[in-house]
Amino acid sequence: MGNFCSSREDLQESRRQYEHYTFLRQQILSKLGDDLQKECRSLYKEECCRRRVPALSKSDWEEVCLPFIQRVSCKDVGTQQRIFAAVQEVYPGPPERAVNEATFVEFNRLALTLAEQDLRQRIAKLKEKFGGDAPPIPANTHLDWFADLLGKEEELSKEPLQISPRSGDLPSESSRLPPLQTSALRQALPPAGADGCLQPAGQRLVSASPARSEDDVAGSAFQSQHSLGQVSYVLKSPRPSPEDSVLGSRASLTSEASVQRRMRDTAQVAEMRSTILRGELEVMVFNKRLQPEPRRLGLNPAGKRMSILRTDGACEDSWDIDHLQCISFGIASNILPKPPPAEKTLSFRFQFQKYGNEARYMCAMFEEGSSCRAAAAAFSQLCGVPVTAADAPSHPTYHK
Repeated sequence: MGNFCSSREDLQESRRQYEHYTFLRQQILSKLGDDLQKECRSLYKEECCRRRVPALSKSDWEEVCLPFIQRVSCKDVGTQQRIFAAVQEVYPGPPERAVNEATFVEFNRLALTLAEQDLRQRIAKLKEKFGGDAPPIPANTHLDWFADLLGKEEELSKEPLQISPRSGDLPSESSRLPPLQTSALRQALPPAGADGCLQPAGQRLVSASPARSEDDVAGSAFQSQHSLGQVSYVLKSPRPSPEDSVLGSRASLTSEASVQRRMRDTAQVAEMRSTILRGELEVMVFNKRLQPEPRRLGLNPAGKRMSILRTDGACEDSWDIDHLQCISFGIASNILPKPPPAEKTLSFRFQFQKYGNEARYMCAMFEEGSSCRAAAAAFSQLCGVPVTAADAPSHPTYHK
């Protein structure tokens, strides 16, 4: 009897979580495709007036949007830290750094994008727990699923998702969180320099260490830096401009566009990571006859295997990513006399002990250059290897 009750309670909780996550995810998707910009711009103006400042700061954004971020993250601290870390990566600087209206919009767009990806993973795990299907509705229960979507907060679950905090959500002067509590990740960041940007702590590769958690926030914008003949993709720290710090002054459109572009790049790489981990990255892979064939690329972090999958999902070949040395754009001409454009192709360099010093390469072609760049950054993070300038591969790794 005890086991039955435990199983029933587990089923009820799984169903409650499933309803919670799916409902909230639909709200987020609707917000991303609906009135996000209008609502954010309106909120920005209201907060500037309320605080009697010409522009909000990064800490103001965290304070104003913290209730919203807590809600879309299901109050998960890990998700919140990933959101704040992503914002810090694409817009570095101290908490006092000014945020203009357009950047304020992009901060919230990035928060929604990362929260949606987190929810999608949670939903997938729940389905996996029940054989690929949604958790069934428990029999003989009278749960009000809609009221239970966000715990027991019935009023909150019934109202539309909005970034503007309710009056009761605004923190009082005595209860406001200090910046370091709002974003614990700042404790690990290098100190800010006199110019308002973070002091460089050496070259920061987009790639993470192999031990980095698979839930970490994906990389950021693409900025090449030449060092010892190697091109590494690093996080770009834009030069601070006095014009960025005052709303309504001679705004730097280039800087604003750069921030928005990096926001989009960050979201694109995060989406690419998810696609790779699901084994759904569609590419053209060159076979033994050097002919491109439609395939999918995937990665199993637990098994540390990179795989080529057929279009039906069956694994055709795989390699231990411990042997992956680097990722390069383009295919050397001694492999293909007339190689495809370098901006649409990647070469994965493997070093196997049985081949000695001779490297082996797996070459893939993408339909779009943007997808190729995002895939390079995503694989770099997931595998912990750098993205380098193209070298001269001698043997493709993949043979049919």
